[in-house]
Amino acid sequence: MRLRAARRSGYPSAMAQELDVSPARTPPPGRAAAIDLGKRRIGVACCDELRMTVRPLGMVEARGARVDAKAIGALLEGLEVRLLVIGLPLLPSGDEGPAALEARERGEDLARRLGIPHVFHDESYTTTEAQEILRERPSRRSAPQIDALAAALILEGWLAQQEMSR
Repeated sequence: MRLRAARRSGYPSAMAQELDVSPARTPPPGRAAAIDLGKRRIGVACCDELRMTVRPLGMVEARGARVDAKAIGALLEGLEVRLLVIGLPLLPSGDEGPAALEARERGEDLARRLGIPHVFHDESYTTTEAQEILRERPSRRSAPQIDALAAALILEGWLAQQEMSR
């Protein structure tokens, strides 16, 4: 499902590093998952192995790094995720402010705990966009769905950026 139109990976912990995915370096093939790190809730989404479709997976309550990693790991169990795309809340200028620095720290720690390589992607306005999408379906609107849908929008944005750089 394209939203804008309508197991752990097995990597050792040392591999949980931010990848250079510039056009000269392509990310590892396979399924990617997106993480929308909020202060109270963390949205999770994934794509298929060919990175053509994206779907929200769910939300976990933010309770601390170890508990969060365990809960997210449970959502990703059996999916053979090869890459985490972690939302980075940039300022309107495109610069990184305090929220982005905190997201980098939390995201790097989460990726290390899960043992999955990661990249960061601008998450600007994804929660607002998710709220607008769900507003069109009022019977389905809820905070957990907003967070998971925001993660799906982060992943769609990253996949579109990857497609444009080919």
